[in-house]
Amino acid sequence: MFDWKNDFSVGIEEIDEQHKRLFAIGKQIYELLNTYNGQDSFNSISSLIGEMSNYTAYHFQTEEELFEKYNYPEAQKHIAEHQEFIDYLQSLDLSQIDSNQKDAIMDLLKFISRWIFRHINSTDFRYSDFLIKAIKQN
Repeated sequence: MFDWKNDFSVGIEEIDEQHKRLFAIGKQIYELLNTYNGQDSFNSISSLIGEMSNYTAYHFQTEEELFEKYNYPEAQKHIAEHQEFIDYLQSLDLSQIDSNQKDAIMDLLKFISRWIFRHINSTDFRYSDFLIKAIKQN
């Protein structure tokens, strides 16, 4: 899980490198779940949530700046999906996570893996050709 494959490439190096970093954070969450044995992992969980929040904000800003610069016609729809992810991370209740850490890790992993793979494989691929062509023309 969360192993990068070239099939995930959108053909824009900067975005692909950022996607690889998101995969690496997802892999850390996956590894945390696989090594969880009832120990207190609250600090690790909250740290990974913070890292995912910060890095996705950076990544989304990169994409959205490209959308604006090249007038990507589906930008608003794409940005709405970004907001869905941000809203999910912001809705996480750290006190609930602390009281049921294993379930929290599983829920986080399910949401992030489903969202990242779906978002890259469908939504991000929709902008790929458009942005590659626009970048080459400039």
